[in-house]
Amino acid sequence: DQLDEYILRSGISIFPAGFNPMEKFNQPLTNIHKPVPYYLQKLQTSMNKFFQRLQVNEFIVRNNWSVQTHTKLRAPTGSHATKQDKIVELNAKDLDFNKVFLRCEKQSFTRLPNSKADLMLIRTYTTPLTQIREEGRGEHLCNAIDGLPADLQIYKRKVFWGEAVKSYLRNETNGATDEIYKYQFTE
Repeated sequence: DQLDEYILRSGISIFPAGFNPMEKFNQPLTNIHKPVPYYLQKLQTSMNKFFQRLQVNEFIVRNNWSVQTHTKLRAPTGSHATKQDKIVELNAKDLDFNKVFLRCEKQSFTRLPNSKADLMLIRTYTTPLTQIREEGRGEHLCNAIDGLPADLQIYKRKVFWGEAVKSYLRNETNGATDEIYKYQFTE
């Protein structure tokens, strides 16, 4: 029941990925997570219980990841897809892998002692795929990509970048960018 849900009353979002922060303001958790596959069926109850159980001085961390094929830290659109979206698969030779990143969010939660308000902090990390491949960690990311459940494959746009990224990480590309240069993020 949405009446019993937590509602976003305040927030600052510097680097949103896949959402406009203003559209989430004063919305209950279910509305905030509306595009997340199976949220109502699988996550709604546990999310509400999670926030009900959160204690003062408790610090809980979870992680989220995706791949982005651009240099924008602030990307309110283009990060997610639905079954209705027409998505064309990328080819590895058409990508500049200096501008393709593993984007990870470290999401931390706590409850404030006086107001009892819940606080969520998100730290965004971006690692160029050139670095991941150079360090020999490409197969780990390929396994994570292959391990995405079908509904999350669509939501995270795997059909768009998945095969190209795996091909690059496994050194199966011909003509894909191998030179590593200093990249610069844009807004």
